[in-house]
Amino acid sequence: MAEKQTKTMASDIPTTPVNAAAEQPAAAEPVSLSIEDLVNVIRVINVASERGAFKAAELSSVGVVHDRIAKFIDASQKAAAENANGEATDGGE
Repeated sequence: MAEKQTKTMASDIPTTPVNAAAEQPAAAEPVSLSIEDLVNVIRVINVASERGAFKAAELSSVGVVHDRIAKFIDASQKAAAENANGEATDGGE
């Protein structure tokens, strides 16, 4: 006799309630993202790309994200430099 194969559905898998309080740290810190974090993302994308982690069909999407992050970093660094120069000249008056 041949055995009947059945598909396991996600609804068939038993779930246990998760205690959300147990997973959260005692004092929740505010979520923040710095320019240095974004620079690290660019580095990760570059390394992953060099190592062949992306399929050919994914490269254009990854490239678009890479370019958008890089432009944001450049604009943010230019704005920070302009603000620093403006404060330096205003502080001397």
